[in-house]
Amino acid sequence: MKPTRRVLAFVLLLLLFLTNSGIPALADSVLTLPADLQIIEQEAFYGSTSIGKVILSGNVTEIRAKAFANSSLSEIHLPSSITFIDETAFDGCSSVIARTIPSSYAESYAKRHANMDNRPLLTNILVETSVNADGSTTRRELGTFTETKVNADGSVTVRDIVQETVTTESANGAAETMTESEKSETTASVVNQDGSVTDTAEVSYTETVTEKVMDGNGNKLSTTLTWTGQNKVSAVTNRENANGTVTETTITHEDVEVGEKIMDSNGHTAAENVTKTVTEEAVNLTLAQDGTAAGTSTTTTTVKDEDDNILAETVVQAQIEVTTDADGTKITATQGTTTTRDAVGDVISQKTTFTTENKTADGSVGTIVKDENGNVISAETTISQEEFDKALMENRPIQAPLTVDPAYIDEEGDLPPIKVNLPPAYYDKDGDGVVSPGERPKIEIQVSTGGSGVVVAEVGPDGTLLIRKDCYEG
Repeated sequence: MKPTRRVLAFVLLLLLFLTNSGIPALADSVLTLPADLQIIEQEAFYGSTSIGKVILSGNVTEIRAKAFANSSLSEIHLPSSITFIDETAFDGCSSVIARTIPSSYAESYAKRHANMDNRPLLTNILVETSVNADGSTTRRELGTFTETKVNADGSVTVRDIVQETVTTESANGAAETMTESEKSETTASVVNQDGSVTDTAEVSYTETVTEKVMDGNGNKLSTTLTWTGQNKVSAVTNRENANGTVTETTITHEDVEVGEKIMDSNGHTAAENVTKTVTEEAVNLTLAQDGTAAGTSTTTTTVKDEDDNILAETVVQAQIEVTTDADGTKITATQGTTTTRDAVGDVISQKTTFTTENKTADGSVGTIVKDENGNVISAETTISQEEFDKALMENRPIQAPLTVDPAYIDEEGDLPPIKVNLPPAYYDKDGDGVVSPGERPKIEIQVSTGGSGVVVAEVGPDGTLLIRKDCYEG
């Protein structure tokens, strides 16, 4: 063994002894290993019960077998210098936060081990620091965790947890935004006694955003807390009829609570607002063997205050017709009447809208909503990952499943405003899970115009068709 390695091995063994000796100097459970250390040897901290947070220097390249196995490790800082971590390095650790650098080997390792044996072994946290044009500094920490669990009744639950903290500091003060969100979805399928099949899905989502403003001395000036809570349960039952058709019944119940609280420097509440929304929907469709379908739907949305007093109620009753084109595009035409009532039940407004949704075989969706006079109210398209990848491979514009009536293209060749949703992976080029402002490049979208030609447009930074090329031939 080389002299340097012998010294490092001795230092590491000494630290190992100290971490298990209960010496007060390490009672805070924060261990910073020597700057020259390059390798965490096999079983170096195996079974240690006195370590909590471990900080590795930028010279560490390897963490070998069972280095931290069965220890009390709770957090570890993994530098970008690491090129190898053994699969057993953290065996027996109940929960470890791994702070990593974006695009590093340690980050990919942490993501692979986020769901071992249905428990969080490693919760990955990305750490980024940048200097802004005005001289201020922004530090961002992003933690993500996904867990998939098969329950005793056969249902499957998937949980996604995100924790993000963004802190910006300048000479005049600092601002900190902390976002915590969790999404849980449980799905199950049951065969009923009458032979019908019911697929259920329960989705819950919570998000809390805490914004703090501090002065130059670190004193808290104000805190704004906003939160969203959502729980949605849907059940889809398919029943085969004697004539060969299928009756599909969908029942959905959704509760959403949105709140905001503003507190002053003393922690006193300066303002608070809470709104609750309850949505109930029932859809009945008869599906024929030729791919057509027809049916009705009723959706009731009730808005309440924090004391459950009704503020407003909206009821949408609709007729639905579904057809399928030769190329596999599913076309859903809906005529809906929307009735809005106030807190005492009086009708405030009533309107009729016509919605056409085109969904291609690869999953792209285009939706146009018109009023009772045929005027376009809104137009939106969501491009599937498959269509996006094929367009890149074939070096052609993306095909959006929209049909825009030529009558609504003005004299300059401009379309009505169209919202375009592209695959998130396309924007997130650095792979950090968040779309940065510079990651929304413009892209050409080809929109058909009822067989009279095409209009090619570009997607702007806000996701709408911003620049439109005048190539429509009417």
